[in-house]
Amino acid sequence: MRATAALGLLLLLGACAWLQERAPLTADDHLRIACDSYAGTLNALAVQRELGHLSAEQIRSVDQTIALLSPTCTGAPGASVSLETLEAHLIRLIEAKEQAQR
Repeated sequence: MRATAALGLLLLLGACAWLQERAPLTADDHLRIACDSYAGTLNALAVQRELGHLSAEQIRSVDQTIALLSPTCTGAPGASVSLETLEAHLIRLIEAKEQAQR
């Protein structure tokens, strides 16, 4: 499961690297791409939650991740999470999504 999530993130980052060769991406571009992936993963998790496919522990974990990452991805004043932190939490969300979809 972790390998699949990591592979998905690596493919995303690989695409970013390929694009960067064409036109260099800024740190803001990387953050926007990660936040877009985060938003898509949250949407998928919301469906799984509505279907009752998430455990109480997964729901708590997702809620904690939302509290940590959403301020950065929504541009809240003073919010700042590193790209590495965002990506690490994104991997956990992708894993939870994949587990719930089984």
